[in-house]
Amino acid sequence: TVGEVLASHSDFMGTPRRYFFHLLSFYCDDPVQKERLEEFSSVEGRDDLYSYCQKQRRTYLEVFRDFPAARPPLSALLDLIPPIRPREYSISSSPSAHPSRVHITASIVAYTSKTLMLRHGVCTSFLKQRAEDGGPVPCWVRKGALRLP
Repeated sequence: TVGEVLASHSDFMGTPRRYFFHLLSFYCDDPVQKERLEEFSSVEGRDDLYSYCQKQRRTYLEVFRDFPAARPPLSALLDLIPPIRPREYSISSSPSAHPSRVHITASIVAYTSKTLMLRHGVCTSFLKQRAEDGGPVPCWVRKGALRLP
């Protein structure tokens, strides 16, 4: 479904930048909300944007919740929300102990934000779900930068 594609490829849990608010204002029908979005995207609104978004680590989803009159079409939504970036983890197993397997170590990220929303790590939640249901995990191995003496 469209929702599954958006959820698995778009970084809705990321923190929006100033230009996002500028673009979002074009899709806002409410004059008060539109003015606020335009203010956040202006140079003069820089401090307000910092307090609202960066300091609180507000996500794209929270912005859409706070500005319900801003309803971009699907085609614009795909341009407004950046794609999920790949996560890199270090291998935590030894090739001598596990020659045909690779193990990673990760902490499951889950907490309540300053805006009182429950947050989950994008990748660690995915890894936890895959560990529970036994599903595949797409991965690759990349040569590391660490050189042993």
